Amino acid sequence: METKRLEYIDALKGFAIFLVILGHTIILGHNGNFIYSIIYSFHMPLFFIISGFFFKSSLKLKPKDFLLKKSFQLLYPWALWCIIVCIYPCLKFHWLENFNFLLLGALVFNRWFWFLRDLWLCYVIVYFCYKIFKKGYLVAIFSMLFVFIVPFFKAESFYLPVFLFGILLKEIYSWVINHRNKILYISFFVFVFCLFFWKDQYLLVFPSLFSAQSFNYDLSNLLSFQSFHYELSDLYIPLFRCLIGISGSLFFFTLFQKMYRANVFYSYLNKRGQYTLGVYILQTIMIEYMMNYVFFVSFQSINKWIYGLIIAPVISFVALEICTMILSWILKNKLLSQILFGNSYK
Repeated sequence: METKRLEYIDALKGFAIFLVILGHTIILGHNGNFIYSIIYSFHMPLFFIISGFFFKSSLKLKPKDFLLKKSFQLLYPWALWCIIVCIYPCLKFHWLENFNFLLLGALVFNRWFWFLRDLWLCYVIVYFCYKIFKKGYLVAIFSMLFVFIVPFFKAESFYLPVFLFGILLKEIYSWVINHRNKILYISFFVFVFCLFFWKDQYLLVFPSLFSAQSFNYDLSNLLSFQSFHYELSDLYIPLFRCLIGISGSLFFFTLFQKMYRANVFYSYLNKRGQYTLGVYILQTIMIEYMMNYVFFVSFQSINKWIYGLIIAPVISFVALEICTMILSWILKNKLLSQILFGNSYK
C-alpha cells in the first residue's frame, strides 16, 4: 500500500535530480551525444509535472499566504543564489565598473537557477487563474493565453503546459493507476518514437507571438545578445517538446509507480528526492558554474561514449553525494537553512 507521501515520487525526484547532474556533467565533455539528448528531452518537464501534481494543496491558502510561502520557497533562493554567483565575475571582470547595473541584473537573473523562477511563475499564474475561473479547463485556456499575451522569461515556451498536465495527472490519478500498464507501454513507444526526431537545437528556441531579446551569460564574451524572432510557424517546436517531455515523464512516472519497492536502491533515491531543491542549487554551483566557468574543466579529449556511459555517471554520483552531505550539514542549522533556502525545508 502507498504511503500518504507517495514514496515512489520521492524516488522519482531522486532519479530526476541525478539526471540533472548527469546532463550538466556531460556538457563538460560532449553535449552532442544520444545520452545528453535523452536526458534533456524530458528531465525538466518531469520536475514541472511533479510540481503540478501537488499544486492543488496551494489552493487552500489565501492569496497573501500563498504569495509569501511560494516567494520565500522559490523566488527568494533564486534571487539570493543569483547574487551569490554574480560576486566572482563582478570582482574578476569589474562588471560593475564597465556595465550598467540594471543590464547586469537582467543578465544574471535571466541565466542562473531558472527552474526556481519559472516554477514560481507557473504556481502564481495557475493559482490566480483558479481563483478567478474555478474550472480546470478554463484555467488551462486563460493561463496559456496570459503567457502568450504577456511573455516574460520564456514561460510561454512549454513549461506551463507540462505543469498543467501535472495537475491533470493528479485529478485522473485513479484512472492512471487502473490503466497503468497501458499507459506505461504507450508512453514508452511515443517517447522512443519522438527521440528519432529530437534535435538539441530545440532547447534554444522559444517561440511565442512576440519578438524579444535574451541575455546570454558567457565569460569569454561578457555580454552577448541573441535575438529571437518568434513566428507562429515555429509553434511546432514547443508542441513537440510538450509531447516528448510528457511522454518521457509519464513513462518514468508509471514505471516507478509500478516497480517501486522498499529496497536499498529506491531507499537511496527516496532520500535524495526529498531534497531536490537544495541539491539543484548546489550542483549548479559546483558543476555548471565552478567547473564550467571558474575552473574551465573539460573532458573533450575523452571518447564521448566512454565519457557519457562511465566517467560522467561516476562524476555525477560523486557530485550528488557531495551536494547531499553539504545540504545535510546546512539543514542541521535552522537559521542557516532559512538564510540559504528560504522556507523550502520547514
